[in-house]
Amino acid sequence: CGQNPDRRDARAVALGGGVDAAQAGVQVAGECAEAPARERQRIGVELNRELVQLQLDPRVVKVGQHGLVARERATLGVDERHLQLGTERWHPTAESGSFEDERQSFESQAQPLLEPREVGLVEMVAIDLVTHCADGTPGTATVRLEYGGTVESLLRIGVLGVAKIAIENVIPAVQAGGSCEVVAIASRDLRRAEAAALSLGIPRAMGSYEELLADPSVEAIYNPLPNHLHATWSVAGARAGKHVLCEKPLARDAAEASAIVDACDAAGVCLMEAFMYRLHASWREVVRQVRAGRIGRLRAVHSRFGYFNDDPGDIRNIASLGGGALYDVGCYCVSLSRLLFDEEPTVAGAAITWDPESGTDILTSATLDFPSGHAVFSCSTRAEPDQHVQIWGERGRIEIEIPFNIPPDRPTRFHIYAGGSPPVDPARETIELPAENAYAAMAAAFAEAVRAGTPPPIAGADSVANMRTIDAVFAAAQSAPGP
Repeated sequence: CGQNPDRRDARAVALGGGVDAAQAGVQVAGECAEAPARERQRIGVELNRELVQLQLDPRVVKVGQHGLVARERATLGVDERHLQLGTERWHPTAESGSFEDERQSFESQAQPLLEPREVGLVEMVAIDLVTHCADGTPGTATVRLEYGGTVESLLRIGVLGVAKIAIENVIPAVQAGGSCEVVAIASRDLRRAEAAALSLGIPRAMGSYEELLADPSVEAIYNPLPNHLHATWSVAGARAGKHVLCEKPLARDAAEASAIVDACDAAGVCLMEAFMYRLHASWREVVRQVRAGRIGRLRAVHSRFGYFNDDPGDIRNIASLGGGALYDVGCYCVSLSRLLFDEEPTVAGAAITWDPESGTDILTSATLDFPSGHAVFSCSTRAEPDQHVQIWGERGRIEIEIPFNIPPDRPTRFHIYAGGSPPVDPARETIELPAENAYAAMAAAFAEAVRAGTPPPIAGADSVANMRTIDAVFAAAQSAPGP
């Protein structure tokens, strides 16, 4: 999964051009200490008390009559319409005052300019600052930084499609994190891609998936397309040399999932299924407690996940697009059961209620028989919204308050029941963990695997095994005797 980044000694130098750095009001950070492995830094340029955040190998930014203009858009990795100024976007077409006003503001308010910031990395930054010499003639000071040590670059991701989960959850989380950057988004409708890019500050919008896959600046793709397109475009991404982060379920069956894994292995790229819940701190701690024997030997896992949606136009209610409860939310129940038992099950029994109009499963229940115990789950697209997981052991049980759609803005909790006087007064310990965005944690884990060249936490073989169990649930329900 990827290759290790180049290692370089950190250093910073200033080169004059027209005027020297001191005349231009530029100060350069001194000798940089080598950073520990996988530490991320960003070089910030403070201009008029605003921080210009330069990411992903920016080469040249010009300060002049129209403020900040990207001279090399492709290299800079940002569209000049959406250069990032601190937490605000600045538009060069907006009124910015006269050049003389800007010069005076720059000369009077420029602060020490180059300050290390957490997140991101560029290997080299060259910044031309246009100012005035004492005689009033324009001059240029260039500040050039070269640094590295063991720091790493942001993983440059392109998004296929404008799916709701991408627009509302994944992209904002990736942008807020410090491991990846969304550099492009594609849709078969260019206008939709442009609207998404504008609202989310994504540098490039494209009118086809092929165009995005051909973009050399895109290192990895995020594939949130409808389920029936997961295999097609994940395989295409791998063949284009892109690492692949694909929404769950990875495919519609184990055969499709295996084809994706084979394509990624052949191309030498990283593949990870986007089961974000597994990377959240609450689930990591739950798994640790179970492995440590906190509730004794694991005997059973009970889970349910569902919501109500009867919109015939929603892709989750269209069978040909891979809709249905088991694909959409039942896959979580299968995944978590396999995660907790750390074994592969057989399907002891299953029942499915099919919607006669859409042809999708609207209620699916199954019993999974593991070597060490049982897992029972139900999932539905026609039920009161709910999600629940109970983990039952010989000496205790664990209940997770919000197991899947974990809020990113509040602490998360799970409860361990052991001893006391159940069921009236069981002893309970509540474990609370700080707020964390599961999607950001997922992106960070994916980027880490790519940069380190190590297997991701949700490997391809795991995803194939999950689909194999889902296949078996469908088969068991179809072979069950009728009433």
